[in-house]
Amino acid sequence: MITTDRVRLVPMRGVEIRAPYLEALNDSETIRYMEAGRRPQTAESARAFLSGFSPPTGYVFRILTGVDVDVGNLTVRVKPTDQQADFGILVWRQWWGTGAAAAALEEATRWAWGRGLSRLTFWTHNPRAARLVARLGWTHEGTLRRNFLDNTGQWTDSELYARLREE
Repeated sequence: MITTDRVRLVPMRGVEIRAPYLEALNDSETIRYMEAGRRPQTAESARAFLSGFSPPTGYVFRILTGVDVDVGNLTVRVKPTDQQADFGILVWRQWWGTGAAAAALEEATRWAWGRGLSRLTFWTHNPRAARLVARLGWTHEGTLRRNFLDNTGQWTDSELYARLREE
């Protein structure tokens, strides 16, 4: 568990997948830029997603604020031989603009540095997420133009951001 005064990151185990979680996973705006959003999410599909993450190379953290209020989740895929990790984040729509995503990313970044990682990457199709990581000091490394068809049928670019430990 990673705890700060703003958020707690708690490893997800699957038991948290209940109606409120599934409702958020099926919100069209929340999942607009996710491939998984192209089909309805069920408890089984959410558990299947979680099964693809296994420490020490894969983590899914619940993002909690207040008194155990779920606000989203954060994924980390670690490449230990390269001392790198790929981050991903999903925040429920009602928590957009509250600072929860920024706090979660900053804490996960500190956690990654503490594990000896030297490079973190963040791929996104979501313009809001791109602005967030840029504001947090991540460096834009590239764009794949018209690379992702979002869930409304609109083409969007995919953006790669990275952060090095020494930055």
